Amino acid sequence: MDANPMLDAIANPNTTAETSTTANSMPLNILIYDGDCGFCTSTAKWAKQRLNSNYQVVPWQHLNLDDFGLSKADVNRSAYWVDSNGNLYEEHRCIAKVLSAMDRPWKFIGSLLTFGPINLVARAVYRLIAANRGRLSRLSAKFSNKPG
Repeated sequence: MDANPMLDAIANPNTTAETSTTANSMPLNILIYDGDCGFCTSTAKWAKQRLNSNYQVVPWQHLNLDDFGLSKADVNRSAYWVDSNGNLYEEHRCIAKVLSAMDRPWKFIGSLLTFGPINLVARAVYRLIAANRGRLSRLSAKFSNKPG
C-alpha cells in the first residue's frame, strides 16, 4: 500500500510531508475538530478514549488545512473525518464514521446515522448542535464545575 505523506506527517509531526514517506507507513483515519470549542473538545476527548491507535483526533488548529482541501470556514461549520484514502466526511456523516470505528454499541449506532430516513434526522440534529455549540460549551462547563 502506498503511504500518504500528508497523513504520515500528522502521525509523525517531527518530519515534513516530503521526507516522511516510508514503505511501511500506514495511513491513519483522522477526526478533525475545533479545539477552541469546549463542547467539541470534550466530545473529541470522549471519542479518542474509545478509538484505537489507528485513529488520530486532532484539533484543526494543529493542522495545515490546505493539506486536506479545507478552509477555516469549513472547519468552523463542521467536524471532519478523513479516512485512510483521504476521503472527507462532514457533519453527521463524520460522526457516523467516528462511531463506526468504535466497538459496540457505538459501531451499530454509527451505522444507523446514515440509514434511510434517520440520515435526514441525524443531519438536522448535527446542524442544530453545531449552531448552538457555544451555548453547549458554556452549559457543559457550568455542570462540570459543580461539586459532586
